[in-house]
Amino acid sequence: MRIAICLFGKTGTVGRGQFYSDLSLKKLARNFNKYIATDEHHFDIFIHSWSLDKRDEIIQRYKPTDFIIEGERFNKEEAPRIDVLKKDWDKSKGDHDARKKIIKDTHINFWTMDLFNSRWYSQSRSIKLMDAYSSKNGISYDHVMVTRFDCAWSTEFDFGRIDPCMFYSLEPTPIEAKMGMNDYWFVSSQKNISELGKAWDYIDTTEWFWVGQDPLTKERFNSTTSLDMIRHIIDDRIVAPRKTIYEQYKDCFLARGRDVFWTDTDLGKI
Repeated sequence: MRIAICLFGKTGTVGRGQFYSDLSLKKLARNFNKYIATDEHHFDIFIHSWSLDKRDEIIQRYKPTDFIIEGERFNKEEAPRIDVLKKDWDKSKGDHDARKKIIKDTHINFWTMDLFNSRWYSQSRSIKLMDAYSSKNGISYDHVMVTRFDCAWSTEFDFGRIDPCMFYSLEPTPIEAKMGMNDYWFVSSQKNISELGKAWDYIDTTEWFWVGQDPLTKERFNSTTSLDMIRHIIDDRIVAPRKTIYEQYKDCFLARGRDVFWTDTDLGKI
């Protein structure tokens, strides 16, 4: 079985404000090879990343078939610090007017828009690298997985259970289910994932761009927007039945939530 893995985004950090550490690429790659890119199948790895400072290590540890690693394009210097935002945002819970003022005064909408744009652009670029390599070399993939660097596993992913007619994602939390779906990873046929890769090209010309809003503030370009958009694109553009497999936290989790364990200061097992 030949499988493509499209990795995207930053390699990630843990912590908040002034107290944070880079996630250990050594541990992330070791987990990736143990539970995803095993010796059972042939894997081609395609990477788009904003972690330019980690370029050499990314190439060394993931051995990508093709890659683009570049500096960030969407950061705005006026964006406020995340810890300050979080503090003020938490204080204003339930106060519609206060949160509207925070958005106006701190440009939180621009900050989240940068994250939103960075995520969708990077995902699309990693998929298009796969498309270009497949076309150039006359290769077809049985399955394609799209995932992020900081997505870690405690259960080996069984590609043998994948039906290419379906579009798979991780089982969402109750909150995520209300938003749309979980977006830590996706697995489907090459055709379906290639269609997802086109999203960046038409993302601002369709109604999908406007489907997600925070129910209290009506803010766009946040996690609600992103999850809603993915759900609508799958249902309206790809037209594939959605199916969730594996449990969040039990089988799959974000490494940034396991602070000490995933930095280089702690060399525990994974």
